Amino acid sequence: MVSMIYTQNYLSLTREALLKELRQVLSSNRYEHVLRVEAKALELAQSYGVDEEKASIAALLHDYAKELELGKMFIYAQKYWPEERLESAGEAIWHGPAAAYLTREKFGCKDPEILQAIACHTTGWFHMTPLVQVIYVADYVEDGRSFPGVDKARKLAFEDLTLAVRFKMIESLRHVISRGVYVYPLSLEIYNNWVTRHSTRSVAKK
Repeated sequence: MVSMIYTQNYLSLTREALLKELRQVLSSNRYEHVLRVEAKALELAQSYGVDEEKASIAALLHDYAKELELGKMFIYAQKYWPEERLESAGEAIWHGPAAAYLTREKFGCKDPEILQAIACHTTGWFHMTPLVQVIYVADYVEDGRSFPGVDKARKLAFEDLTLAVRFKMIESLRHVISRGVYVYPLSLEIYNNWVTRHSTRSVAKK
């Protein structure tokens, strides 16, 4: 059980008030998921010297828009991130920038790192700070996840955060392609940029 008091004024409300809000807008399963992501994000934050309050906030709010009506979700996503191809991305990606928009507009968060961590927790980004990487990975390896390769991902997460990010990018794209569905072009661009910049490091060595 996480016990934390927010002291840095990143949000206009306390952690307890935020938890109450989340219980009202999220299903019980989604609420439990964000709590597990927070717990994992805090473990990773401690390992990599990341601001724990920022990690808590971004983890708790990363799926805040996940269960919105799709029309609203897209409008909020577009307001935060007016990327011309966004409409083709679908709800799996829209909910990140939509949550970042609501975090900024509803809860008064102006911290760009927190907002980015929320916005790109599914796609990743071309350049990710350690906090952004922590949220990206924590969402993937939280203790409720069960999929082929999750144990390897969890091991990598605490050995080398950058390799864990790379691993998630590869496996996420593999999963989408295996389903024979549309791949959002920006996800491929981010992947190509990331693996090119980290091409001298190999997940296979782990």
